[in-house]
Amino acid sequence: MNCEEARELLYEIIDKEASEVDARRVQEHIDKCRECFDIYRFEGAIQEFITRKLRDNRPSLRLEVLKSRVLAELATIDHPRAAKGRWPFSPFTRSLVAAAAAIIVVAVFLLGSDFVRESESFASLTELHRVATRTLDVFRDVGNTTGAIAFSREELTYAVAPHVSEFLLIGGCLEQFRGTQVGHFVYLDGLTTVSVFLVPADCIEMPPELVAGKVERDGITYFGHDCGGCRLMFHRLGSTLVVTATTEPSVDLVGFVPGQGAI
Repeated sequence: MNCEEARELLYEIIDKEASEVDARRVQEHIDKCRECFDIYRFEGAIQEFITRKLRDNRPSLRLEVLKSRVLAELATIDHPRAAKGRWPFSPFTRSLVAAAAAIIVVAVFLLGSDFVRESESFASLTELHRVATRTLDVFRDVGNTTGAIAFSREELTYAVAPHVSEFLLIGGCLEQFRGTQVGHFVYLDGLTTVSVFLVPADCIEMPPELVAGKVERDGITYFGHDCGGCRLMFHRLGSTLVVTATTEPSVDLVGFVPGQGAI
């Protein structure tokens, strides 16, 4: 599958309307193509943000204006497609960029900077997880792992567990997240990978949408978020925010606790 074919299926993938075969082929493509992955991540984040806002039933003049402008943009895009049956590649790309830009401007202007903050924070964690799945040797390095464990204990007072249920810790390294050093650990169960990020709690402020959807289990409060095909789960221990991430939908990250407070 080339870039043009993958992008023609973009919205079917995001809307979960594509066949399993097409979804798998596109996933294989975007795992290798950074440009297409960025477009997929960007468009998916836009749609998720807009969808959350449109689900809000509280009356809002700003929301109604947003709805009308989004519908106008979609009608503009759909007109040439209805006339020709499908988009040629270059016009499709131009329409995609124009529509995305318009929606972002409207959303940011009307609804504040929620989307921008969420997109930057969550998408960067998703990207770090995806890179980790392709560079496991970095995490298996003894020096990297020792440094990450020491940092987590000394700076974040968090002790990482050697395993979580059937998942085994293969190692860790230090990463940069929003200009702050964080611990990044990887757990494996067969071919299934879960990333664990240990982040100073003041680096991320939970958006109201996540707070509203919180889940309680065993005395711990979890906040979940889907970003570009990756599931993120947040919970807090003292001054440390623990973020788990996986692209495997069968893994339940609620209850995935990779350690405890260090004394």
